[in-house]
Amino acid sequence: MVRATLQVNVTTQDGYPLSDASVELELDGQNLSVPHENLASYRLSDLAAGSATLKVSAPRLKPQQRSVQLQGGQPLVVDIQLEAAPPGGQLQGLVRSLAGSGLRAHIRIEPSAVELDTDDAGTFLVDVAPGRYEVTIEAAGHEVQRRQVEVKPDGVVIVNADLSKVAR
Repeated sequence: MVRATLQVNVTTQDGYPLSDASVELELDGQNLSVPHENLASYRLSDLAAGSATLKVSAPRLKPQQRSVQLQGGQPLVVDIQLEAAPPGGQLQGLVRSLAGSGLRAHIRIEPSAVELDTDDAGTFLVDVAPGRYEVTIEAAGHEVQRRQVEVKPDGVVIVNADLSKVAR
């Protein structure tokens, strides 16, 4: 049986070779890591021929996914150019009772429609696009808090909240 070889050349859009990319091949239900060979080159040999999916990603760049057809004989050479990802941002924080203990709480971020729950200690962390947001923090038996925040490109905004109990 003739086996296939895959060579992937990964660069940025301006031609800079990427030696720190993650290159994976999904073949026959398995995810195979394609090891770095040199400069921008990644290579994996002794593969079964057939259809596969190539997934390439690198920090701060948009990931790419591509269908490939592996065949015996000459190596299949695939050139991938990754473009810069838009700058991101992050919201993180801690929700506590006035007594100082962490609270399980529900966090809603508008207008992005992102919703998440804190962990048992009351902490949360979520990646968001840069922009202005209203953060709503709700915990059972406690007053709701709303905060207006602005997340800058590559910025981190800390939203800590001490919630008082609902008056009866």
